[in-house]
This record gives sequence, structure tokens and C-alpha cells, in this order.
Amino acid sequence: MNKARRSELDRIRGQLEQALSDLEAAQAEEEDSRDSTPENLQGTERYEISVAACDSLADAVAGLETAISAISEAVE
Repeated sequence: MNKARRSELDRIRGQLEQALSDLEAAQAEEEDSRDSTPENLQGTERYEISVAACDSLADAVAGLETAISAISEAVE
């Protein structure tokens, strides 16, 4: 891999790492919101939407981590 492509991949990896950080913050906020839901509201549709959102955000975090790792391997 030439220097220009390596540099471009490093730039993209940096953007993905920032996106990952932002996504993890959003995930933590949603999890905090879900976890602070009173027990008597935990069976509601709103709560179930929050649970699904937490699961989706966890999948997105994992996907970004995989992408960052793959880029790191490519530039080695």
C-alpha cells in the first residue's frame, strides 16, 4: 500500500473513531434512560422501544469497532 492510500485510510479511521466515541455516548445515554425507568413502566411500549434502541446501538458500536480494526490491519 502506498503512502497516500495509507494516509487516507488513517484519516478515515480517525473519523470512524470519532463516530464510535459519539455513538458510545449516545448508547450510554439511552442505557441510562432505560435503566432509570421505574419498574411499573418497564412493560410499556416506550420501554420496549428503548430496549430495542439499546440493542441496535450495541450492534452499531460493534460494527464500527470491526471496521476500525479492519482498517488498522489493512494499513499495517
